[in-house]
This record gives sequence, C-alpha cells and structure tokens, in this order.
Amino acid sequence: MKKISLLLLGLIWAIGLAASHQAILTVADSLLASGEYYAAITEYKRFVSYESPNPVSSAIHLKIALASRELADFRGALRYADKAVYAAETDSLRASHTIETAIILMNAGNPSLAEFILFREARTGRFASVRERASALLGLNYILQSKWLEAVGAISDFATLKGMEADAGVLSLLELLNANSQAGSKDPKLARRLSTWLPGLGQFYCGDWRNGVNSLVINAAIIWWFVDSALKGQLVKLVPIAFLGWKFYQGGRARAALIAERKNRELQTASVISATELYGALLEGN
Repeated sequence: MKKISLLLLGLIWAIGLAASHQAILTVADSLLASGEYYAAITEYKRFVSYESPNPVSSAIHLKIALASRELADFRGALRYADKAVYAAETDSLRASHTIETAIILMNAGNPSLAEFILFREARTGRFASVRERASALLGLNYILQSKWLEAVGAISDFATLKGMEADAGVLSLLELLNANSQAGSKDPKLARRLSTWLPGLGQFYCGDWRNGVNSLVINAAIIWWFVDSALKGQLVKLVPIAFLGWKFYQGGRARAALIAERKNRELQTASVISATELYGALLEGN
C-alpha cells in the first residue's frame, strides 16, 4: 500500500512538473508574439534548463535565435540557430532551419556566408519548398550586394520553380536588374586625372557642375593673381600665392575622386532600393 501511495505521489508530481513546464513555454510564446524579446529569451532558456538533459525541440532553439536576431544579438542568434539545425527532428526541418541561419547572417552583415548557404540549398536542396525559398532569398542577397547579373540568375531560378517565368512582375524586375548591370558608374581615378589636366574637369565628368565651376574659377583666379603679382614685381607674394594655388589644385583633384565615389554610392543605393521594393512587391503578391 505504501509503495502504491509513493507511486501515486510521484505521478502527481510529474504531471504537475510537466504542466508547469508547459506554462513556462506558453508564457515565452506569448512574450515573443508581443515583441518582449528579452523576456521571451529568458523564459525559453528557463524551459530549456528544466528540460535538460532531455532533448529539446529544435523549434525552441529556433525561437531563441529569432528573438536574439530581433535584438541584433547576432552572435547569440547564430549559436541557437546552429543548435536548432543540430536538433532538427527531420531533414526538411533541418534544411528550413539552415535557411533561417542564412537570414541571420544577412542581417548580421555577412552576405558572403549567407550566399554560400543559400546557393547550396537552392541548387542541391532535396525539398522543393526549401529550394524555392533559398532561391528567393539568394536573389535578394545578390540585390543587396549590387550583384545584378547574379540576381538575374537566382530570381530566374525562383520564377522557374514557382512556374512564374512569364509573370509581368518577374519580367519587370529582371529588366530592371539588367538595366542596373549596364548602368555606367563614374571612375574616381579618371575624375582625378581629368582635374589634373584642367581644374574642375573631373567634377564636370561626375555631373557636379557647381563644384566644377568653383574649382575652375578659383584656380584661374589664383593663377591670374600669381601672374599679375609677378608682372608688377611683387615677388614677396609669389611664394604664398603659389602655395595657396597648389593647395587648391590638389584639393580639387582629391574632391573630384570623392565626388565620383559619392555619385557611385548614391546610384548604387537608389538602384538597390528600387530593385528591393519591386522584388518585395512581387514576393508579397505570390
């Protein structure tokens, strides 16, 4: 009789413990859904510590990874994403969690490693849904890196997997990406060289007419001042004038290169934004 009583007590305790564990998980899920990421992570980790040494569902590790990503704790996010991949109950889940790892890498500013993972899953993945998602994200990753031709290939693969090759949105996006790949950028070295030959010419090449005129006029004025002072025999002025002219001349050359670099960044940023917006609209519609 005593043994039966102890067994019943143990069973009641185990049921109560399981219920309390489930309550922790419910609270953690609620916190995650409401955007309380720090608190959610704390509760998930508490649940994991209670479960130890029992195997923990890969979904729990993934939720910690996603919450950490929202907090920009990319190191923690990657650590738990790896745990989710390792603990995945099926091959399809493992592949899906691997895609989440790539997304975290993209957010962490490591597009190269994300590209490697996504390319591998897009080309060799066993599951159609995972290949579709990997191809879609690979296209986005290429766009964010301004790798326009590579983006064309990845998005074309995605469209093929989805049966959307003739979709108007896809065709418009591919046309934009091809146009971006052919858009001419300004060569900073050439801009500097042009301003070496004629002050302001590098700025004109970059389309910055205001700075080009300023450079040309100021340098011309300094040269006129130097020549005028020399003709008037004001030799004492020649050295400081020459020094001032040299500084403006060198500054104009350097500015021409900087303007070219700035123009390239502006063009790249505008191209990325327009392509990303169009791609986002395409994905939302499908």
